[in-house]
Amino acid sequence: MIVMAGPGVMASGQWISNAGDGREAMVWREDCVESAVAVLRDIATETRDHAGRIYNITGPELQSFAEVTAILSQITGVPLAYMPVSDEAQYAIFDAMGIPRRPVDDQSVNGIPWNSDDMVTFGAAIREGFLAICSDDVEKLTGRPARSITPVEPNIAHKDRLFIGGTWVAAHSGRMIEQISPDTEEPVSAVAEADEADMDAAAAAARHAFDHGPWPRMQPGERLAVMKRMAAILHARVGETARAWSMQMGGLASFSGIMQAGSNATFDGIIAMAEG
Repeated sequence: MIVMAGPGVMASGQWISNAGDGREAMVWREDCVESAVAVLRDIATETRDHAGRIYNITGPELQSFAEVTAILSQITGVPLAYMPVSDEAQYAIFDAMGIPRRPVDDQSVNGIPWNSDDMVTFGAAIREGFLAICSDDVEKLTGRPARSITPVEPNIAHKDRLFIGGTWVAAHSGRMIEQISPDTEEPVSAVAEADEADMDAAAAAARHAFDHGPWPRMQPGERLAVMKRMAAILHARVGETARAWSMQMGGLASFSGIMQAGSNATFDGIIAMAEG
């Protein structure tokens, strides 16, 4: 929902919806995909039986569109307002956009093959509480909690240490750097400060790992498998990484997502060349 509506909301400064104060647990697409993959993997390996099961793939918390609008404003730094409207007013907005009320084959508006009956009844269902469902099914299927759209502090295991040579070590300086959001001018996080001695140690550890670790002894296929696992992790955490970028640098969430997707595409290209 946010990925689709976000750019237009930020351009207009308003999120207009007939959902009223209804709440739903918005879910990231990555969580939907990973949940489906988990089920298919279990079926293929016969490790778990999903026959006859119904899973409610949701985010971790119920939120209204007003709350989501406020979160989007906080992340992007763009002043936004939520404007609840009636079903009739929502239909009028879609009519003005040239969106048909009923599905029309091979027709799309702004690249989206939608119709207003679907969108208006969806908003009404949220308003009436029919989608106020929140489950832990994502965690049951994937082994990790569903991603939240609420801003969270970047997930660093040991903020007071540096990861060098495969382990967390104390920074040479012993100092911490406070990260300030350019949008809100409020602290986002604090991490260990690396100095020249730390950078030299990290470079030496990387050189030693490259020359004497398992990588130089791997066959090309083994290296490719490692790169594919890395790519899968990057794609799975693209939303989380984009949000961290926005909080630390003040960029729009949509722009951060595009930049992160571009970085992932570069990595995918390297894998494709290795396979070719």
